[in-house]
Amino acid sequence: MNNKIINGLFIGLTSLGIGFAINQPRTYASSYRWIKTKQYNNIPFHAKTTNSAYMWNWNHTKRIHNLKNYPKTTWYLSQSVKMTKGRKSGIFYQVTSGNGRVSGYVWRGYLTSGINQTSPSSASTSTTDQNSLSNTQNNNYTKQILSHLTGLTVDPSLSKAADKIITGTNEGKDNDGTYYDAINYLSESEQSSLVAVNGGATATNKWDGKEPYDTFITRAFADAKFSPSNYVGWRVGVSAAKTDINYDGASHNKGEFIILLLPPVGSRLTDVQLANALPELYQLFPGTTKDPRLENMATTLANADDEEPDDSRATYDDATKFLTSNEKSSMKGLFGSISTNELNKVNSTKDYVELIKQSLLKNDPNFATKYQGYSIGIGLTKFGITYFGNNPGSYDIYLLPPTK
Repeated sequence: MNNKIINGLFIGLTSLGIGFAINQPRTYASSYRWIKTKQYNNIPFHAKTTNSAYMWNWNHTKRIHNLKNYPKTTWYLSQSVKMTKGRKSGIFYQVTSGNGRVSGYVWRGYLTSGINQTSPSSASTSTTDQNSLSNTQNNNYTKQILSHLTGLTVDPSLSKAADKIITGTNEGKDNDGTYYDAINYLSESEQSSLVAVNGGATATNKWDGKEPYDTFITRAFADAKFSPSNYVGWRVGVSAAKTDINYDGASHNKGEFIILLLPPVGSRLTDVQLANALPELYQLFPGTTKDPRLENMATTLANADDEEPDDSRATYDDATKFLTSNEKSSMKGLFGSISTNELNKVNSTKDYVELIKQSLLKNDPNFATKYQGYSIGIGLTKFGITYFGNNPGSYDIYLLPPTK
């Protein structure tokens, strides 16, 4: 859970991509703040779930509808909004029902593109996927890019996903429904590990057609700070546009490309390995006493579902209801958020524990002796956590001083 509600001071982020905090104050703003918008020309979407999926007012302070009550409705996208609240952010779609009677803001993860069909088998094939770029895997641009990716393994499914993105819209990872539809076949844990590299998408970095395409590739990799040697053994899918393309207000430049990367199958820590790390992590705090109540609390908060951010206060209150007011005020909290790239570099419990240890040492060289006599509970974020959750492998550590 990204927002832990305890008092104190935030220490900062390490170069390993892990945050560390002691008694950080947690506040709850009354609403989300808009930081980026993009306009659309009424693109059709429909709900991808039959469970509760709420529609909100413009500043995300009030639920106004539930998509599960509109199972046959097609929603039309007019605007995407990137909203932020504290350290949380998310993309919400402003949509309106086909009859124009219902409108509001929905988290994009609840929607999938296309007209709502009475039966999935009756859905028509999109003409977008039948344009002149449907064979991007066979064009020379794609082949030249692949020649730069020695040591990587071409994955047919990733290649198809890359094709779908290039033959769809070019609005990028942050606010492009096509991107998420293309990678929807991946599990949540795979999506959290996916690396996307774009080249030539903007007016300032597009290929001019004069320099050799191979030179452009090298330049685009440098602009994206992408080094293929860092991904040897990874799975890869590549697609490049062989012509300029414009449709429905979206466009791709000739030679524009996308590279999708996933770590090798089985190369990353599993939930079992994370659980096996707990005893070793406790050993980093000699002289402390493991408290099952604190561990349960830490695990709950590290894996809290924050899709509905207004529920996070209730989640915290419920998880900490066993604590007295004095204990809440004296409790210490250490929180770490591991970046996807760092997590993908470790494939053993030992390496993972060392990563956490080095973070703690860098931020407080005396952490190992600082909490002797304290009670302690450690929780780790498992894979497959929802959109607003922590990165997998992140940790929450809570400590209570000895009773006086």
